[in-house]
Amino acid sequence: HQVTLDMDQWMRLAAAVLAHASHGAALVTIPQSERCRFKHLQLIAISDQVALLVLVLQEGAVKQQMLAIAQPIAQEELTRVSNRLNDHFAGRNTEQIRTLGISLSSFESEVTRIVVDLMHQIDLRSSQDVYRDGIMDILRQPEFSAIGRMQALLEMLEQRSVLETMLSELAPMSGVHVVIGTESQHDAMSDYSMVLARYGLPGEATGVVGVLGPLRMQYARSIGAVRYVAGLLDDLMARMHGR
Repeated sequence: HQVTLDMDQWMRLAAAVLAHASHGAALVTIPQSERCRFKHLQLIAISDQVALLVLVLQEGAVKQQMLAIAQPIAQEELTRVSNRLNDHFAGRNTEQIRTLGISLSSFESEVTRIVVDLMHQIDLRSSQDVYRDGIMDILRQPEFSAIGRMQALLEMLEQRSVLETMLSELAPMSGVHVVIGTESQHDAMSDYSMVLARYGLPGEATGVVGVLGPLRMQYARSIGAVRYVAGLLDDLMARMHGR
């Protein structure tokens, strides 16, 4: 596995693997913490007065932004600035970076402002996207042959903020959890079953992996698939955090 893939690519891959292994609809949320934390940045010279800022967060997110430079700066200087800010900002959230109180050059201050803005945008997101795969597999099940039931399922899967909230509420803090029909307390789930697990680093950043299927889903297959993918993502998060 290559840790160089960004988190978006990993989530899509995890959903695809889970859907293939379970023969159900795979649902994966990106790991999230209360506040994102800085991991490292890199400044890359594009031209004499344009640089690319690449920001990597501990949660695995990668952000890029072009940066206009008032005076030409060599790549060696960009690397020096990157290394200095990495030394000071590693592991810190936006508030900790803002109040660090270190002496910065005007260029370092501008880079810091952009870093804080990018991190703040991530902190403000109200809900996480839910990565989905295998939807067509579940729609081929006889339970969904009626147009009305097919439409109801698709509508539920399109309500991503509701889906993310439901996944977060139902997922256990450890182990694999099976929710059958009305056990979920969510009306939209009464005709379905879900197999869920939480992955990541408890207390720092966690996400959810799950399989959605009809009440007669192959539970043993789904439980094994969810446990396997959650384990892979646990290892990925540990490596990203240097554990």
